Amino acid sequence: MGKIYIIANGARQSGKSTTSLNLALCFATLTQKTLLIDLDPGKWMEGLCSQSKKGRINLNSFLTFQNAGEIDQESLDLFDKIVIDCPAHKMGEIFKALSALAEVLIPVECEFYGLNELPDVLRLVDAVKIKTCGFLPVMYKPDSETSEAVLKELKLNFGDLVLPAIQRNYYLARQKDFKKVVLSELTQRAAVTYLSVANQLL
Repeated sequence: MGKIYIIANGARQSGKSTTSLNLALCFATLTQKTLLIDLDPGKWMEGLCSQSKKGRINLNSFLTFQNAGEIDQESLDLFDKIVIDCPAHKMGEIFKALSALAEVLIPVECEFYGLNELPDVLRLVDAVKIKTCGFLPVMYKPDSETSEAVLKELKLNFGDLVLPAIQRNYYLARQKDFKKVVLSELTQRAAVTYLSVANQLL
C-alpha cells in the first residue's frame, strides 16, 4: 500500500484543502500514482474535475480524484500516494480508522489565531496513536511579525517536523474561485511553493 497522508487541522481556514490539492498535484508531477480524496463533498475542490458525480475520476495518468464515498482500503493498493482532505468534524473517525496506515500532516496558518486549534488536534493524535509526519506553515508573510512569531513557535516545539513554509500567494489564494482548473497550469504554479514539501515527504 502507498503512503497515506491525512491533511487535518481543527481550524476552518487553515489551508487544508489548498495543501491537499497542491500536494497531490506535486506528487503526480513527481510520477507518483496519487489518489486525492475530498471527505467534505460540495466544497470548491470539486471544480478540479468540473463534474458533480460522486466516485473516482481519473484526471491524468498519475492523479485520481475522489470527491465522496467510503474509503475502500483494498483499492488503496493501486496508488503510491493517497492524500486525504479531512474536515475537522471527521478527524476522530478518520484518525481511528487509519491509525495504523496513515500519517497526519497539519497545515498551520501563520496568522494571529493560527495556533489556537493545534492543541486539540495533537490530543487527538496522541489518543489514537497516529503518526504525525509534519507541520506545514501556510499563508506565511516574510515581512510579518505575526508570521515570524508563529513560525518560531512551531520550530521551538516541533523542530525538524516543521516543513518549509508556504508563502502567501495570489494564485493559491484564488484557486477556490476557479470553476474549472487546467491541470497543467495548476501543477506548474503549485510546484513553485509545494514541490519541495512533496519531495521531502517522498
